[in-house]
Amino acid sequence: MSNLIGKFNSDTGNEVRNFAHIPWKEYLASKNYDQNIDNMCANCIKEQKAKYGKITVACDGPLTMENMVPEEVRHVLSSEEIQLLKEAYNPYEWAENNIDVKNKDKKDRLFSKRWYQNQYTNCSSKRKTIRSGRRIGKALSLDTPIPTPSGWSTMGDIKIGDQVFDENGKPTNVVFVTDVMYGRECYEVIFSDGTKIKADKEHLWTVNYTDSNSGNYGRTTITTENMLLDISSNSRTYYIQAAMSVEYTDRDVDLPISPYALGLLLGYSVDSIPEEYKTSSIAQRQALLNGVIFNCPDDMKTRISVASKVLANDIHELICGLGMIATIPSHCYASNSYIIYIISKTTSAARDIVDIRKIDSVPVRCITVDSPSSLYLASRAFIPTHNTFGVVLSLLHRMLTNNNYNVLVVTPFDSQSEEVFTTMKKLLMNLEQPYNSIVKRAKESPYYIELRNGSRMKAFTVGNSGGGQIRGQPADILYVDEADLLTQKDFNSILAIMLDKPDTEMWVSSTPDGERQMYKLSQDEAFKEFHFPSSVLPHYNDKIDRDLRNQSDEMGYVQEVLAEFGASRLGVFQKYYIDMCSKLEYKITQEDVLARRGDFIVTMGCDWNHDQIGTRICVLAYDKKNNIFSIAEKVAVSKEGWTQTMAMEKIIQLNRKYRFEKIYIDEGYGATQAEMLKGFAIEQFGKLPKNHPDLYLSELRAINFSSKIEIKDPYTGLDSKKDIKPYMVETLNRLIEKMVIKLNPEEDKKLIEQLKGYEEKRGVTGRPTYYASNATVGDHDLDALMLAALAYNLEFSEIFANLRTEIAIKVLSQEDIHGASTTHLRPSAAYSGSTTNDALEIRTRKRENCSPKSRVLYVGARRHNNNDEDNDIMRTSSLMYGKGTLLKKKGKRAQF
Repeated sequence: MSNLIGKFNSDTGNEVRNFAHIPWKEYLASKNYDQNIDNMCANCIKEQKAKYGKITVACDGPLTMENMVPEEVRHVLSSEEIQLLKEAYNPYEWAENNIDVKNKDKKDRLFSKRWYQNQYTNCSSKRKTIRSGRRIGKALSLDTPIPTPSGWSTMGDIKIGDQVFDENGKPTNVVFVTDVMYGRECYEVIFSDGTKIKADKEHLWTVNYTDSNSGNYGRTTITTENMLLDISSNSRTYYIQAAMSVEYTDRDVDLPISPYALGLLLGYSVDSIPEEYKTSSIAQRQALLNGVIFNCPDDMKTRISVASKVLANDIHELICGLGMIATIPSHCYASNSYIIYIISKTTSAARDIVDIRKIDSVPVRCITVDSPSSLYLASRAFIPTHNTFGVVLSLLHRMLTNNNYNVLVVTPFDSQSEEVFTTMKKLLMNLEQPYNSIVKRAKESPYYIELRNGSRMKAFTVGNSGGGQIRGQPADILYVDEADLLTQKDFNSILAIMLDKPDTEMWVSSTPDGERQMYKLSQDEAFKEFHFPSSVLPHYNDKIDRDLRNQSDEMGYVQEVLAEFGASRLGVFQKYYIDMCSKLEYKITQEDVLARRGDFIVTMGCDWNHDQIGTRICVLAYDKKNNIFSIAEKVAVSKEGWTQTMAMEKIIQLNRKYRFEKIYIDEGYGATQAEMLKGFAIEQFGKLPKNHPDLYLSELRAINFSSKIEIKDPYTGLDSKKDIKPYMVETLNRLIEKMVIKLNPEEDKKLIEQLKGYEEKRGVTGRPTYYASNATVGDHDLDALMLAALAYNLEFSEIFANLRTEIAIKVLSQEDIHGASTTHLRPSAAYSGSTTNDALEIRTRKRENCSPKSRVLYVGARRHNNNDEDNDIMRTSSLMYGKGTLLKKKGKRAQF
């Protein structure tokens, strides 16, 4: 691999290779890592000479006793003294023999060996950069109860190799565990049975939903944050299906007395359920419950009264572990009289999510399991849910082995400073010596630790207050974390310390972001660069790789997982390619498209907005002969009090004008308008000629920007889901970077400004959010264009066949999707006769005429018509709108 890996120059268009398309095993093999620490320095010298023709990195060789202590001195030392010197020079040697050694099982210790950490902690260079992949995950609080086949654990105690339960109640292996994460934005999710789970805003929930406006329902995977937005706006209700009975064992176990008999005794002479009964077979636990409910006073056997809090909680756990739902009212805990209500005895029951509340940040972590769905059970209600360490270890080793040693840590956000501080405290608390005998004081704001030998660690956050505050701070070593999230101004302030004190060591780490700080330092011959993608983790596998790909767009995967530089995420669409698209020698007019309509495929995207901004419409035409896209027309509709009505009228007019193959609109602000347009179309069935364009409005598609799309993973062939907004951005970016879309410098001037000003914000989680850098220029025309482009990618896969490389979307024929042919609605079909019903009647149409129930009744009445062609139309509409469900015959369509 070349040293230009991942480089991209947005002005010249220079790029090397798209790493997102390389299987992770092939990529890791190409790095050709030599894990033998004894070869590290020889390899480093060889790399320097190959790159610069000389040795450029100043160092003292490896930090080992053998290198640092002359042989004649070692010869007279005892074995104990030799060991002390090894630990004094080598951070890894010290960590292995001093951290968490009270834990006899090395696999369970706080410190575990990693060959890549061993390399950069053993390097004596005073200038180091550590470019590493991020651990992306879905985090729950450390105290979240996790049921396991061997009993209860917590998120904080789960380890790789442990078993938990999936949503089917089957044991599944934990294959990946992140470090504890601090400073995350956290929420408390509250369920209808009173269960509460603390999760960060990026945690993924697989939930069922019902749309408040349309009544449509379905199943999706969504973040805590996006679910909160929907619940707050009353646009959707969410609920989670109860898990199946958990399978602690697949056969009956030997028990002192029968489970049923024990159930009868509970509440009389037994105050708790013994552990062996709680983890017995499903049949035995069901018999136990049958014994318990025999004494229920109500006829339905759903109200269980006991006098013991422990017993009440045990019975609640028993019920939930059998796939049912139960609750203990909160007032019971105050009265010492406990009632367990069995809300549902069926395994098809569900818990509503009734509220999501923001809470103070709590420590969280993520796990990955090897179940097909990636789901595991969490909480006492059995609800399904979805490399700082090495550096801090080295910094603490410096502080402990040197008197009056000053460590200065600089980070862009408070969460990184807190993580350094908390990790260092955790290491100090797990040494053999008492914490207070080593630490003189430790405090926050700013984060500060002072040892009794005079050594100090100070951590500063420059993201809000700027880098000026660190000037003048004493520093023997300066550590900058997540450097590529710092502004150039702040980074320059940090570098000023090096000018004042050139002997200060400098270590810099980050997940890369284009040609920013990490890239510039990688080109500095004085810096030793270490590069480790996420796949160096010993438990990295195909499942983890697929999950990480699904959580990122292409560039996100390249930077967050492979730790390659890639293009800067700040500017989403690269200036070079935008300019090249505007210089394409291709000229087509709106009139040309209409005159040669059969030579084009035409889609429409619509971004709904309020009166001040106006609804934006973009008409995108694909020239089948020249294989190029162009913008045939752009429309902005804005009139106080009438914007949405006028926009619907405009869509109908444009559809009659162009006879669109596909219409995609933004659901966020336009869910009601989408239903009204569909209702308008369905009311015309039987009234208009069968090839009239108004009928085709019934297949308009509303896209929720916070939803997900189902795609096929190219490496495994399995279906997976990706966030729709990054996917839309990626789709348009592909057209632009392949230079197959013509942008007119004059007519598309505002759109070009929006493209160049469209930026991506990336926080500590690495998840992308998009925004217009200039609020006046905005991004609404761009959203309309992305919707129009998305229609091609999802509906006309043959067009994208030569552009697409990393995914293959399942797109079916109209017959596959609807169960009946709708080819007569295609614009290419002959258009005969003039309509007698061109009047627009939206303003006066009653809302109930557009409801799914009304449409079903209307369609049902029409189905008795003897005209077969009319019946085809009616069947199509019924399947589309009967219950919001599409008939699937030969496969699945792309799902949202």
